[in-house]
This record gives sequence, C-alpha cells and structure tokens, in this order.
Amino acid sequence: MQSIETIVTAEQRMDEIASRDAFKQERVEAELALSNKLRMDMTVAERLMRRVKITRFKTIFSDDLGDVAVETRQMTSTERSRAVELNDLLAQSEKDPDKYADAVKKYKEFAKEITLTPGMDVYYDSDQVSDDVLIAIVTRTFQGTMKLVGESITSFRAE
Repeated sequence: MQSIETIVTAEQRMDEIASRDAFKQERVEAELALSNKLRMDMTVAERLMRRVKITRFKTIFSDDLGDVAVETRQMTSTERSRAVELNDLLAQSEKDPDKYADAVKKYKEFAKEITLTPGMDVYYDSDQVSDDVLIAIVTRTFQGTMKLVGESITSFRAE
C-alpha cells in the first residue's frame, strides 16, 4: 500500500506537469497569435523580404575539440552578386598583396552582414581571423542560397 506522502507527492508532480503544459500551451497560442498578426499586418513585399532573413544555413568547421557551427542567413540577389565579385577579386589578387588584403577586408565586412551567430563580429574584427573561415562562410552561404533558390522555384505554384 502506498503512503499518503507518496500519493501527495505524485499529485503535486502531476499538478506541476499540468501547470507547465498549460504554460507551454499559452506560449504556443501567444506565438500563433503574434504570427497571425504579423501575417495580417505585412505587405506581400515585406513577407517576401522576411523569407530571406529567416532562412538560415550552418557552416560546420572541425578542429581538435570537435565541430563548431557558424550560422548565416540566406543571401539576397545583390549579396549573391557581391559574393561572385569577391571571389573574382580574390582570384585576381593571387600575386598582389594589396589586392589580397582588400579582398580579405571585404570578405570580413560581408561575413559580418550575413552571419547570425552571436559574437562573430569580434572574431571578424580581430587579427586572428582565418581566411579559410571567411571564404568558407561566404561560399557555403552562397551555395546554400543557390540550392534553396532552385528548390523554391519548383515549389512555387500558380493559383
């Protein structure tokens, strides 16, 4: 036979779980209401621009401590053009240290604009930044964006 204390404790736990579930339900309902309000208040153009900001990509780097991810957002059409220009600038700088330094500086600025991972600006602004990281972040985000663009085109539908 169970003791009264065990039954009370079990009832308290059930009450706590129910309370947490009610809180979660309230949060979900509040987020849904906000989402509906946003949807109703936004223009079509704002909705389409928002898609760029909420679509994210992760670039995974490995070192002796394991994997670390840097999260970026989808690039706009203008940013994709910029990424191609940066790649060209880097290729042209092969034997010119000044051009190379300019290309790295522009990669840093661009990476800061598209990176969502907190604290990365400090890294980009430091002298410890690694060129392969900068190039990988911009390139992988470009590739992810282009893949998404291709997938999106086929997912759009006529009404």
